Amino acid sequence: MSTSGIHAYAGTPWPSDVFLSLLDRPEHDELWTIGRPRRHRAGDRIAEQFARPDSVAVVLTGYVKTVRAARAGSRPMMVALSGPGDLLGAEAHWTGKPRHAGHVSSKDGDVLVVGREAFTAFLENPAAHRAFTDVVVRRTVLRDASLSFATHKVNIRLLAFLARMEALYGERTERGVLLDLGLNCDDVSSAIGASIPAVTKALKELKDDGVLTVHPRKVLIHENLKRVLDRACEAEADEVQR
Repeated sequence: MSTSGIHAYAGTPWPSDVFLSLLDRPEHDELWTIGRPRRHRAGDRIAEQFARPDSVAVVLTGYVKTVRAARAGSRPMMVALSGPGDLLGAEAHWTGKPRHAGHVSSKDGDVLVVGREAFTAFLENPAAHRAFTDVVVRRTVLRDASLSFATHKVNIRLLAFLARMEALYGERTERGVLLDLGLNCDDVSSAIGASIPAVTKALKELKDDGVLTVHPRKVLIHENLKRVLDRACEAEADEVQR
């Protein structure tokens, strides 16, 4: 590779509002100096819920699920997905309390692990502190936006989730926009608070309507999901009024 450090992993530009995109080259170089790169496979646990916040991790390649169990021993559910440029463990680092969620890779990839003390010193840089704060605030906004669909039907919650993933991680191809995130139906159902049969049914309806094609752990989108979502919301509103 002609580049080194963090930039050796940047095959495509990071989304505009992820942690690494909010930093400049000097901060990238400093992060690389104080961190240690780690390769992981799909299904590997990067951090455990309830563990001490002894480090943060920056996603370099691949995708990572944030999973949370209601209590120790209960089934974890996916509450967020992070991609290249994202910071994992920000909230636990800020509070210093045990991690409120764990992180599991959904695809093979790489992360940069930075110890707690080193990252705390890194945040003394005003630019780094600003980026860190922006990330924490953005996550709160995204959670609120997701919750706004909680009372809608499964098909609308599914469309809202897919539209959000498309905006963040969609890959444009000749046949449509590809979501190759390593997620299965169980992940999607937990992310939108629906049963697996309900999600399977909603995906089949979207497939039959020509909106998308479903492949193992991939979705190929053929239509503008925002427009499809708007139409579905209008239809639901009309149904409620009748």
